[in-house]
Amino acid sequence: MANIKRIYVTKEKLVIEYYIKNDLVFPLGTFFIYYRCLSYAISPGHIVIHTFGDKAKEHLEHNIFNQDSDPKNSFFVRINTIIKPHVMPYLLSLSDEEFEKIFFHVNATSNINTTFLKEAMELRKEKKDE
Repeated sequence: MANIKRIYVTKEKLVIEYYIKNDLVFPLGTFFIYYRCLSYAISPGHIVIHTFGDKAKEHLEHNIFNQDSDPKNSFFVRINTIIKPHVMPYLLSLSDEEFEKIFFHVNATSNINTTFLKEAMELRKEKKDE
């Protein structure tokens, strides 16, 4: 956390600026964020920035977005609210296999309600039922 200089969201991207290492820039619609706290770990948990595509990747940041005492108002929840319109079309366009891979990976290590994946799953189900 001491290495982080600044975090901000623009209309096009999420930027994490660091003092020591290279900055991270994530275009909107290419990632989502969730909080991971493993029950067997001593650490308080960390934020996962999960990118999409052929080279899906996770960027772990220790508790940088979870500063607020109210988890429903934490920074990563607010970021997911901003990025949802950009990401939801992507999630709805995935094949069932691709979507389930993302969903089960996230669900295995965190509370799925911290993302909009559950909503995407329900919308995909409704679309199939039509």
